[in-house]
Amino acid sequence: MQASYSENGHLLGWDMTDIRYARIATLGSHTAVWGITVNNNPTISDIYNTGPAWQYPYTGPDLVPGSVASPIINGGFMNGVLGLTAYTQVDGKWYFEAGAYKVPSKSFLDHVNGMYPGRLDIPAPYLRMAYQTNLSSRSNLEIGGLYFAPKLIPMMSMGVSSDNYKDYGLDASYEWLGGMKHAVVVQGQYISEAQTLNNSYAAGAASHLHNHLSSFNVNAAYWYENTYGATLAAFTTSGSSDMLLYSAASPLNNSPNTNGGSIELNWVPFGKGDSWAEPYANLRVGLQYTFYTKFNGDTSHATDNNTLYFVLQSYLF
Repeated sequence: MQASYSENGHLLGWDMTDIRYARIATLGSHTAVWGITVNNNPTISDIYNTGPAWQYPYTGPDLVPGSVASPIINGGFMNGVLGLTAYTQVDGKWYFEAGAYKVPSKSFLDHVNGMYPGRLDIPAPYLRMAYQTNLSSRSNLEIGGLYFAPKLIPMMSMGVSSDNYKDYGLDASYEWLGGMKHAVVVQGQYISEAQTLNNSYAAGAASHLHNHLSSFNVNAAYWYENTYGATLAAFTTSGSSDMLLYSAASPLNNSPNTNGGSIELNWVPFGKGDSWAEPYANLRVGLQYTFYTKFNGDTSHATDNNTLYFVLQSYLF
């Protein structure tokens, strides 16, 4: 369970929360880890860093521009739901998870300073499957997919019809560990979202009943002696134009289409296994530059949204 303080809103609120029960089971020659988890963000319970809750960039400033839209699983319910899922990993290869999410009362979320996204018509189903294999003694590959289908009644809506979303995701990750000296990690995810905006369309907040949205991100990181790291990343969001849905953030294009990338350099002075006070001395110093080639459908002024971010991060334990 994590709590975070935001200087912008001067609020302390609940953050990533994952409370789980786990056991080991053996059936013949097969071994499985299984359990249940109660958590507050779809994909936060995932064991891979490809899902929206854990994917790169791992940190970023609170006040930054971004695409006017993104598939709803990309943070649309972050810290604003409670979910119960069951999971298992068989033989260290196959991973399965299934469950559902529901929005708590607004009163509860106000008390923990969580985000209230609106009401869910019914509990939103969540499915996840992944396969991992060792390519050699030093490298492994993971390929997986997910499904999430919330039916959301927007927060400001007075109606009872819902905006229905269906998110389908594909992800992959590759790791190569070259002893204690070198490490290479490559990760990517694609999400396709189908929208049926019953509520927003009826309320005049969307021009089209049916819209589509997709996102793709990929990143590659290299680390030397767990101390010096460099990451390159690219991302894109694309979708159908909608004059009412996107007019405020994209008045000229009515478009969510955004492309860009980032470069990040990191120094972890106590990253080596024999470092001082290991593992209690934790410090990361980083510099992250995010740039845009297209921003909400606009290419001529996309670079106005570029961001340089300095990171000084420490963990107590």
